[in-house]
Amino acid sequence: MKLFDKIKTKYNEHVQARNDACSNLIADINVAIYEKNSLFAKEDSFIDVTAADQWINKYIYLKESFQSIKKLRKADDYSILLDAITQFHKTANSIKFDILNHNENLARKRLKDAYDLIGEVEGRMLDEQQMMCILKENHNHLGIAGAGTGKTT
Repeated sequence: MKLFDKIKTKYNEHVQARNDACSNLIADINVAIYEKNSLFAKEDSFIDVTAADQWINKYIYLKESFQSIKKLRKADDYSILLDAITQFHKTANSIKFDILNHNENLARKRLKDAYDLIGEVEGRMLDEQQMMCILKENHNHLGIAGAGTGKTT
């Protein structure tokens, strides 16, 4: 009887370890998704585009851990894990686009106020592209235009 109890205890420990590993992976994925969403908490602030790379680098280990999830397929929350992994991939694949889209929308919201504030420059109104370069909080801008087109202005 003692041998059977040892085997059963060992099996229960194995099942518990598998369930814990699955739950921990789900929790890590949820933290990653929460952190990505928290980047957008301040709707009136621009988001540095490097935040996407920082997020991806911080959570790259999750993608690597997905390679070994087959051993978790008998875990109680395996279907929840699969859904979380799908959500993580969507988040990872869209984070750069979401940041760029957020910044673009915010700049467009500020466009009218900027025209009112800046007005004319050297007797001319800035076009939308020029104004967007002023509004976006990027580290640098690449301006490509011919001679005499007002790049310096």
